[in-house]
Amino acid sequence: NVLESFLLDFPGCLIVVSHDRYFMDKIVDHLFVFKGQGLVDDFPGNYSDFRAYENSEEKEPLSETSKPTAKKEWKTQENKANPLSYQEQKEFKKLEKEIETLEQKKEMLQNRFASEPLEAQEIKEISIQLNALEEQITTKTDRWLVLSLLMEE
Repeated sequence: NVLESFLLDFPGCLIVVSHDRYFMDKIVDHLFVFKGQGLVDDFPGNYSDFRAYENSEEKEPLSETSKPTAKKEWKTQENKANPLSYQEQKEFKKLEKEIETLEQKKEMLQNRFASEPLEAQEIKEISIQLNALEEQITTKTDRWLVLSLLMEE
């Protein structure tokens, strides 16, 4: 989906209002849940995470002092499950896409060697481009690996 791709690649912060759960799960990683009567819950995660959290809460009404504790416990569990910061999570997703794009460009350039008759100057230019792509792929893959190792801790 073009809209999803655009929103995932968007470097800034967005406010998304939608009833499409699938779309929200793909795009959203933080929710403001409007409970009514001026109550807004700040929830770290996507819509499915929120629904799982809501379903795991006790059905009995909690006192006002125990509600924040439950939320703090959820945030602690969330941080244990994924120790990356919001920016690192965003960077991790972005790196995956960038690496894939660079790999596709690399394959396209390599195919030119096999499929097209090239002059010496063209071979030199393509080789320089391939070298630059390899360096970018290596740099981004190294950072992706660091982030993935942090997630495993």
